[in-house]
Amino acid sequence: MGQQQQQQQQQQQQQQQQQQQQQQQQQQQQQQQQQKQQQQQQQQQQQQQQQQQQQQQQQQQQQQQQQQQQQQQQKQQQQTIFVYFLDFNSI
Repeated sequence: MGQQQQQQQQQQQQQQQQQQQQQQQQQQQQQQQQQKQQQQQQQQQQQQQQQQQQQQQQQQQQQQQQQQQQQQQQKQQQQTIFVYFLDFNSI
């Protein structure tokens, strides 16, 4: 009887150790998942920065176009002035 009880206790201890090992493995898996999530977030931030840079470039292009339009308008005004001068001379 005494020997049988001792054997049962030893088996229970072994089972407890196995459970602890399983818990440790689960924790390690969770840590790996967290690291993957952090990497994904960093990539998203980089993409957003690139988009902002592209928007800035587009704005600069628009400003350049506006300047060109202003220059064209000034040229047209000068031409009209010349036309008036010609008219006066002909008179």
